[in-house]
Amino acid sequence: MPVTVATTRVGQIESLHAMNDDGGTTTSYDYGVGYLGLVYIDNSDIFYQTGGSTTNHGDNTWNHYMTVNAATGLQAAATAYLNEYNPGQKVCINDMALPIGGKFDINDNWQSPHISHDQGTAADVAAVAGQCPGSYIVNLNLFKSACINIGGANATRSITEGNHVHCNWVQ
Repeated sequence: MPVTVATTRVGQIESLHAMNDDGGTTTSYDYGVGYLGLVYIDNSDIFYQTGGSTTNHGDNTWNHYMTVNAATGLQAAATAYLNEYNPGQKVCINDMALPIGGKFDINDNWQSPHISHDQGTAADVAAVAGQCPGSYIVNLNLFKSACINIGGANATRSITEGNHVHCNWVQ
């Protein structure tokens, strides 16, 4: 029996309910709708997780997932930047993607001002003392250059946005 499932939103758990013809037994199946291959970027020798948590959706450990390509580029950019400009320190990372991608609910309303983060191809690097220990603050323009020139990020989609650099890798 072929079944076609139309999902409502990427990045969430959905349920499929099946019932036999006589209205008897109902079986439910939960499944995730998302993107494959996202990897977790943890605190490390070069990265410091930062960012707030939302009221209803948990702490910031849920928003540090990226594609392997983007994660490799970010690591290369951060390593080169730190080696040249800030040895022995870290880079504050924030707002990447959720564990299986999808809407990035930073305002508790499921509207996504962070649409480029939905697939795990973008990261924000913080440069504000309130979000980042003072010694970890990066120079926005120099870090953006490292994302593009060393990390292979897309030059037109990697931008400086106020208090952070938004580095974006196109799939």
